[in-house]
Amino acid sequence: MRDFSPVYSRFWIDPVMQSLSREARLIALHLVTGPHTTMLGCFRLPPSYVAEDLKFSVAEVESGFAELAAVDFFTVDAQSGWCVVHGFLKWNPIHNPSHAQGLEKLFEQVPGQGPVFKKLCALLQQHPKYLRAEFIQRLQTLEATVQGVCSVSVQRVPRPSRHIDTDTDTDTDTDKDTEQDTETDTEKDTEIQVKTRKEQEDEGGVLPHIVAPARPGEALSPLVLEVFDYWRATLGHPQAVLDSKRKTLIRKALQSGYTALQLCEAIRGCSLTPHNMGKNDRGQRYDGLHVILRDADQMDRFIRNAQSPPRERNAAEALLDSNVAVCQAWLQDKLAHKETVQ
Repeated sequence: MRDFSPVYSRFWIDPVMQSLSREARLIALHLVTGPHTTMLGCFRLPPSYVAEDLKFSVAEVESGFAELAAVDFFTVDAQSGWCVVHGFLKWNPIHNPSHAQGLEKLFEQVPGQGPVFKKLCALLQQHPKYLRAEFIQRLQTLEATVQGVCSVSVQRVPRPSRHIDTDTDTDTDTDKDTEQDTETDTEKDTEIQVKTRKEQEDEGGVLPHIVAPARPGEALSPLVLEVFDYWRATLGHPQAVLDSKRKTLIRKALQSGYTALQLCEAIRGCSLTPHNMGKNDRGQRYDGLHVILRDADQMDRFIRNAQSPPRERNAAEALLDSNVAVCQAWLQDKLAHKETVQ
């Protein structure tokens, strides 16, 4: 989570921003400065997260998303929950090679299909300073090959009219008819052309839900599916199945008091922990849900890692750890042998 994000004063007097509803303007600020925003300007942000943070209804958030997408403020994929803010890298430029390296690592976490990924490839090419030439060439190839299927399927919720006419009943009825026509026109104007989920899956734009058959009478919570899908997308397990063991792990974590947002933060923290991502003496990844959601201490640790990612240990530190482990094993053997002799 970023500590701060700049917001330029002209944001408030920009004609495009002033044309939006108050809800859409606040959502725009949340997209730029919110707790889920990354330095890449591309992140996963389902409407339910924004609704919880801003105390809006999900319908109001989806309406604001539609407004912002219509004015080219951001691109959002309603199926995966990922989005990219178009002007983010302009407002938060790349400062040095280390910054660029961090962006490349975050880029690897973005699902490699759909409109968000395609737009992100184009945006990064517009800000090439400090980016490696090999990475820029890769972006060009990806942009040309990735299918950018829009999956936003929301309509702007019309705001109630403030016009009050108390002259006659006839006038009131006429006003209502006119207002209904206006609302219908507004909905038609703001509706975004979409494809069905099946069509998107066939084209490779969306990861399909892979869920093991449920037991009779067993209901699958949307929160369980949301956490599972985030784990699949973030840690790169597109073929993973939501079996009974994984369902139980997520349910128990939710029942223990953690929110779906906190569990997703723990998953993100695991993805930012070098040891769990294979930077260890065995070269093995430890990123399963049974590892991340093992207990409260483990989840709290990964949530902290999401906010302050641990530094990868260098070769000297790794060698020191190995030597310490060997010495400890030797000492334990000696003590055990001494006790046997006595």
